[in-house]
Amino acid sequence: MDDTQTRFFAGFHDYTIDDNVDSLENFRRLSGLRNWGVGSTLWRSNWLHCFNRTYSDAQYPFRGEASPYFDQFDNFFTNPRASMRQQFAHLAMLMGWRVGSRQWKDQWTEYLRMEFAHNYGTSASNLSGWQKLCEEVGEVPGNSMTQCKKTLKRLYINIVNLLECRHNFNKDHGEHRPVPAAGLPGLIKFSDYRSFSNYTKAGKIFPKSRAKADGLLKAFLREIFHHH
Repeated sequence: MDDTQTRFFAGFHDYTIDDNVDSLENFRRLSGLRNWGVGSTLWRSNWLHCFNRTYSDAQYPFRGEASPYFDQFDNFFTNPRASMRQQFAHLAMLMGWRVGSRQWKDQWTEYLRMEFAHNYGTSASNLSGWQKLCEEVGEVPGNSMTQCKKTLKRLYINIVNLLECRHNFNKDHGEHRPVPAAGLPGLIKFSDYRSFSNYTKAGKIFPKSRAKADGLLKAFLREIFHHH
């Protein structure tokens, strides 16, 4: 971080510079604190003062970090501090997808699927993916896929809750920061099927047909409408 950038951040008394991350990440955090929408007049003005260059949409620095899902929409830029639901709601409004419509549901499911793949991969034969899932939910990862699957199979973890917690952890700490031993902050580990099912039915459903198409997602698939 050069002197110009240090002086820029020092001018905001409600923000403390994090010396463990670069100036771009500090700008991202400050913009979220100050609610500077990406590409807005305030964003552009402060970008110029911080980096001494004019901001253009082509140099958007956070594209592809949260999920490749949004990369397919050329004129849409995510707010780096927004939640998954806030980002998707903004996109849906711009695209004219009525909340609860078939298109809205299909796109929300695709967003979840791509977010899962971005964070954990899709291959059922990739041991590192299974181990990362164990770590994310606060379990000791096994030395084999069989061990990991057994660990995950006995848990009641909602897929949407998992992805939302991973998303929040990414935006607060970055993708590569190790998660705490207890798992992702905010993750709910349900003690029984009934509480898990009630929570899932209340708007946290990931379609079974889409989960079955991915080997890793199968570990979290539960029959939420019919106990088995």
